[in-house]
Amino acid sequence: MNWRRFDVNVNINRVPEGNFCLFDAVFIPTKGNSVRATKQMEHIVGLNISKKIFVIPSEVCDVPESLPDLCHNLHANFSAYVANSLTTEKSKWDLPMKRNFAINFSKDNGYLKILLIDDDIRFDSAETAYLLAKGLSMYWISSCFSIGTVDTSLVGSVAIKCGGDSLLFISGNCLAINLEKFTPFFPDIYNEDWLAVVPAIITNNAVLVGSVMQLERSTIDYRELASFQEFGELIADEIYGSISSHPDINNMEDLINVLSDEILWEKAISDRKVWLDYLQSMDSSETTKHIIEGATNSLKKISSKKCLEFIGEWLAKRESNTDTRRGAI
Repeated sequence: MNWRRFDVNVNINRVPEGNFCLFDAVFIPTKGNSVRATKQMEHIVGLNISKKIFVIPSEVCDVPESLPDLCHNLHANFSAYVANSLTTEKSKWDLPMKRNFAINFSKDNGYLKILLIDDDIRFDSAETAYLLAKGLSMYWISSCFSIGTVDTSLVGSVAIKCGGDSLLFISGNCLAINLEKFTPFFPDIYNEDWLAVVPAIITNNAVLVGSVMQLERSTIDYRELASFQEFGELIADEIYGSISSHPDINNMEDLINVLSDEILWEKAISDRKVWLDYLQSMDSSETTKHIIEGATNSLKKISSKKCLEFIGEWLAKRESNTDTRRGAI
């Protein structure tokens, strides 16, 4: 068994040689680690890829008062965006909102070629960053896959431990976007980045240009995090499973037609339970026990109706976000 049920073909060849463009802006979402955020800003400044580097912190204390040259703190702007957002439930997990804010802030300020990069991602060389920027001359988005710490969920990490494949895939932790061609929307769900890039994937407008290093993660509550991740895992797996098994899907309308099937989601939930049980049988460690317990407890609360409701809301919010920019700066 493979821990992912899809196989998306993504062009991982380097883009053709030519003049690369610097990013109009770089955005660094961060939370709870001012030291790591500061080091990331210094890292990006050293690459000389943009004259506009913005950190988007959850709290003022997430960044120091003295910023590196070229760097700017967007806490006040982001707080205003959150206050003006149509989202009624304020989650402690605000990464999707930060990424949407970066998109809207860029459009309001005329930034067209931008880079979203998390505070725990490092380039091994300036060349990789240059390739990301060059990729935007041909594709809607360009990205890098993570090495060091694999960019996957807790259940995904268990699956890899049990012999599953670690697939190369586009991630929001290092995502370059050409806003002249594509406006992504990040829904409030785990795997929001995978959902945001769906339109680029199904139209072959995405490219992987190399690898980046992801720093080691801190100690966490495995049950709680796995429980939080589970719904997004189920949704993303089924969406990309459908894309992989339906080569005739050429646009979002085609995809939504496939996903608007209650039986499909009933089967997805059933298959997911079998998968979690299988992983538990393969690894009896205490950590894995906590991860599978958290995921299973969350899965029990998921219904096909809930999945269909999310798909409908995702489509509606995506279309609304593409046409209307809230929280203009």
